[in-house]
Amino acid sequence: MASTPVLSKSQSGVVLIISLIMLLLLTLVGLTGMQNIGLEEKMAGNMRDSNLAFQAAESALVAGEAASLKKPVIACPGVNPVGLYKYKVLPNGDLDIDCDDVSDPIQVPKPV
Repeated sequence: MASTPVLSKSQSGVVLIISLIMLLLLTLVGLTGMQNIGLEEKMAGNMRDSNLAFQAAESALVAGEAASLKKPVIACPGVNPVGLYKYKVLPNGDLDIDCDDVSDPIQVPKPV
């Protein structure tokens, strides 16, 4: 005679409870990982924005330096406040500016 396995008629469901607890733990680990990824993504975005702002400021400084070297700076304190001056270019490339003679003036931008 072959023996048949005897099944317990009073199963307590321990495997179900343990598997639900493990599922809860894995869910918590996954949620924590997602929060960390979101935080790291925000940090990387802020670092990128900071770098872009720095590069824009550096670019503005370079453009300002180039503009200041390109335009003549006129030092005529208190004379001819409208910014009209007569000038001529000397042979060496410098400007000879006459702040008092405004006959036939040429507009030269004043420094800001």
